[in-house]
Amino acid sequence: MLDGAVPQPPARRSVEPAGETAADVLQRYADEVSPKKRGGRWEQVRLKSFVEKYPVFQNAVTAISGPDIADWRDVRLVSVSASTVNRELCLLSTIFTHAMKEWRSQPATGLAFSFARCTSAARTPGLTSSSSSTPKDLP
Repeated sequence: MLDGAVPQPPARRSVEPAGETAADVLQRYADEVSPKKRGGRWEQVRLKSFVEKYPVFQNAVTAISGPDIADWRDVRLVSVSASTVNRELCLLSTIFTHAMKEWRSQPATGLAFSFARCTSAARTPGLTSSSSSTPKDLP
């Protein structure tokens, strides 16, 4: 090492918050992260399906909100089981968390999932994605 030279961190490709779509983030994750995982092939197929079938993922990553994901969840619950949707929500949570931490992406505030929210994808009877509930509203 040269005297006086300061080591630099490796160059990272940053996500442009204004123009990057969720599909771009999902594709980047499928290309860069999924191949390193044991279930990587499953993730790649699943993410490709998300991008092709659901228009919400064509929106800018900063434009996606909690209600958008809730609407997507409700559509998915019609065709697959709640446990499948739980796994998919956890996958999306992992992807967007990775994007925020590793790629410096800044999704909309309402998109920040926590693991606890991934534990139950079944809709609560009487609640829709557009209605808001507070703890005092729930039994």
